[in-house]
Amino acid sequence: MKGFAVGDGCVGTDVLCGDNGPGPYYLLKFIGGHGQMSEKLYTEIMETCPRDQLIGFNGLEVTDIQCKELIAKAEKQMGGYYEYSLYDDCWY
Repeated sequence: MKGFAVGDGCVGTDVLCGDNGPGPYYLLKFIGGHGQMSEKLYTEIMETCPRDQLIGFNGLEVTDIQCKELIAKAEKQMGGYYEYSLYDDCWY
Protein backbone atom coordinates (compact mmCIF):
# COMPACT_ATOMS: atom_id res chain seq x y z
CA MET A 1 0.00 0.00 0.00
CA LYS A 2 1.34 3.40 -0.98
CA GLY A 3 0.17 6.74 0.24
CA PHE A 4 1.13 9.88 2.03
CA ALA A 5 -0.07 11.86 5.02
CA VAL A 6 -0.94 15.50 4.74
CA GLY A 7 -1.88 17.42 7.84
CA ASP A 8 -4.43 20.14 7.15
CA GLY A 9 -3.62 20.21 3.44
CA CYS A 10 -5.24 22.55 0.97
CA VAL A 11 -7.58 20.78 -1.43
CA GLY A 12 -7.71 23.56 -3.98
CA THR A 13 -7.23 27.26 -4.53
CA ASP A 14 -10.82 28.03 -5.56
CA VAL A 15 -12.12 28.12 -2.01
CA LEU A 16 -9.68 28.50 0.86
CA CYS A 17 -6.05 28.50 -0.21
CA GLY A 18 -3.75 30.45 -2.46
CA ASP A 19 -4.11 33.88 -4.02
CA ASN A 20 -7.91 33.63 -4.28
CA GLY A 21 -8.53 34.28 -0.62
CA PRO A 22 -9.56 33.67 1.96
CA GLY A 23 -11.60 36.47 3.42
CA PRO A 24 -13.53 36.06 6.67
CA TYR A 25 -16.51 34.28 5.03
CA TYR A 26 -15.60 30.68 5.87
CA LEU A 27 -14.44 31.55 9.38
CA LEU A 28 -17.76 33.32 10.01
CA LYS A 29 -19.68 30.31 8.65
CA PHE A 30 -17.69 27.99 10.93
CA ILE A 31 -17.94 30.12 14.07
CA GLY A 32 -21.59 31.05 13.46
CA GLY A 33 -22.50 27.45 12.69
CA HIS A 34 -20.99 26.31 15.98
CA GLY A 35 -22.83 28.89 18.06
CA GLN A 36 -19.75 30.91 18.98
CA MET A 37 -21.45 34.22 18.16
CA SER A 38 -25.04 35.37 18.40
CA GLU A 39 -27.38 34.25 15.64
CA LYS A 40 -28.60 37.83 15.34
CA LEU A 41 -25.09 39.13 14.62
CA TYR A 42 -24.32 36.27 12.24
CA THR A 43 -27.53 36.95 10.28
CA GLU A 44 -26.82 40.68 10.23
CA ILE A 45 -23.33 40.08 8.82
CA MET A 46 -24.59 37.73 6.11
CA GLU A 47 -27.37 40.15 5.10
CA THR A 48 -25.25 43.34 5.25
CA CYS A 49 -21.82 42.41 3.96
CA PRO A 50 -21.10 42.02 0.25
CA ARG A 51 -20.48 38.30 -0.24
CA ASP A 52 -17.58 38.83 -2.64
CA GLN A 53 -15.79 40.95 -0.05
CA LEU A 54 -16.38 38.33 2.66
CA ILE A 55 -15.02 35.56 0.44
CA GLY A 56 -12.07 37.72 -0.59
CA PHE A 57 -11.25 36.16 -3.97
CA ASN A 58 -8.31 37.63 -5.86
CA GLY A 59 -7.19 39.75 -2.93
CA LEU A 60 -10.52 41.57 -2.59
CA GLU A 61 -10.75 42.96 0.94
CA VAL A 62 -13.70 44.00 3.07
CA THR A 63 -14.09 47.71 2.42
CA ASP A 64 -17.73 48.22 3.44
CA ILE A 65 -17.59 50.28 6.67
CA GLN A 66 -20.72 48.79 8.23
CA CYS A 67 -19.47 45.30 7.40
CA LYS A 68 -16.10 46.00 9.02
CA GLU A 69 -17.85 47.15 12.19
CA LEU A 70 -19.99 43.99 12.28
CA ILE A 71 -16.94 41.76 11.77
CA ALA A 72 -15.18 43.57 14.64
CA LYS A 73 -18.21 42.81 16.86
CA ALA A 74 -18.08 39.17 15.77
CA GLU A 75 -14.37 38.92 16.58
CA LYS A 76 -15.07 40.29 20.05
CA GLN A 77 -17.86 37.74 20.59
CA MET A 78 -15.68 34.87 19.31
CA GLY A 79 -12.91 35.58 21.77
CA GLY A 80 -10.05 33.09 21.79
CA TYR A 81 -10.63 29.71 20.17
CA TYR A 82 -8.81 26.75 18.68
CA GLU A 83 -10.76 25.55 15.64
CA TYR A 84 -9.44 21.98 15.83
CA SER A 85 -10.82 21.50 19.36
CA LEU A 86 -13.47 24.18 19.57
CA TYR A 87 -15.38 22.92 22.61
CA ASP A 88 -12.32 21.76 24.58
CA ASP A 89 -10.93 23.63 27.57
CA CYS A 90 -8.47 26.29 26.52
CA TRP A 91 -5.28 25.18 28.28
CA TYR A 92 -2.71 26.29 25.73
